[in-house]
Amino acid sequence: MHGPFSIETDRLLIRPWEPGDDAGFREMVGDPEMMRHISGGLRWDEERIAEFHARQRRHLASHGCCMGALVERASGDLAGVCGLQPMRASSEIEVGWWVAKRLWGRGLATEGGGAALRFAWEKLGLRRVVAIAAPENRASLRVMEKLGLRFERLASRRELGFPPPDLDLVIYGIERPPSAPPIGA
Repeated sequence: MHGPFSIETDRLLIRPWEPGDDAGFREMVGDPEMMRHISGGLRWDEERIAEFHARQRRHLASHGCCMGALVERASGDLAGVCGLQPMRASSEIEVGWWVAKRLWGRGLATEGGGAALRFAWEKLGLRRVVAIAAPENRASLRVMEKLGLRFERLASRRELGFPPPDLDLVIYGIERPPSAPPIGA
């Protein structure tokens, strides 16, 4: 339906971005509360929005994954951002999620993040995945811990290749679980 990068759960679909996602994405990145832990509360301008989408298209073409559209299956509405992408300043693959403010507290980040990790193990054959968050983003840290990721270190946004503001981020990591299907199976 959406090509090889399509991840489904009972409530969610994670897929590449489509033109119909634009309004919902702009609403999220234009909300300072939504962006508090992503860009220090700074709204994204047109250049940053275009760069995000171009980068996700490149990741999809080169790695078979991206930070895609997180869609509520029941309504078809954009629920956030979720998926996998290469880190900017290393060869590691990051799992990540943002959930639209109207849907906070419903477990969608855990559901989407868990499905993205299964995709990492089963479809991409990855041996390790990382996640990053602002240290004060307690909700995201709880999701990481529920999914089995563990704290590894602090790093600055600059060190990780992100644009300003240069705040500290935490890096969590997880190794491929023994229960995952064999690589190449």
